[in-house]
Amino acid sequence: MATRLDSSKIRETILLFRQERKETLRYASYDFCYLYFQEHKGHLTENMENSCMHLWSYLTSWGMLRGSSKLRLRSPAALKELITHFDETAKVNPKIWELDVDKYDDVTIQNLINEYHTIGGVLEKIMSDENEKTYPSITLITKIMLGVYGNIPAFDTYFIQTFHSMFGGFGVCKENELKNIYKFYIDNKELLDKLREEVKVIDFNGHTTDYHYKLAKLIDMYGFSLNAPENN
Repeated sequence: MATRLDSSKIRETILLFRQERKETLRYASYDFCYLYFQEHKGHLTENMENSCMHLWSYLTSWGMLRGSSKLRLRSPAALKELITHFDETAKVNPKIWELDVDKYDDVTIQNLINEYHTIGGVLEKIMSDENEKTYPSITLITKIMLGVYGNIPAFDTYFIQTFHSMFGGFGVCKENELKNIYKFYIDNKELLDKLREEVKVIDFNGHTTDYHYKLAKLIDMYGFSLNAPENN
């Protein structure tokens, strides 16, 4: 299926998202989280409280602690094991931190899927209790991977709607879904590569940093914004 889109539509959608990315508004919480983890990878457990609070704040801002989520019954300290895992990946699997959509080949896709399931297992332990096992949603796991590594779009309701309309599926995180994300990138490569150079992460004071949004985040922005209620 061809997914080459009107470049002006992609640019317009992403730039509209950027307009809401002021340091005092919700969308900037992604920048704060991603910037923190990129700058402190391999040293996250040295300031465990700060690391937990950054991830907790991002997840709260993006709705991961509301409704029936069992994570809302925990505190930021419950994320300690997850933070320890991220430090370990910086040592034993550093490529997961560098991975982006343009590198989605068979090996890296399997690497992503393995990391997805590993994070899911840690979250299951965090969220479950003696009486009931609780399995994390695809949205929660991919939202964390996006906020920490920036290597996969978040499979939330709006992103799934957008990409399901183009490819079908996207209710799971499997090889076919990731290959279709790669196809979307290839079909719109020139524009997305250009936007990757243009869009930079902002810090807590709203200042532009040297970090760029990865392709996965740009594609996430497009998929989310196209179906988000405020944009329809």
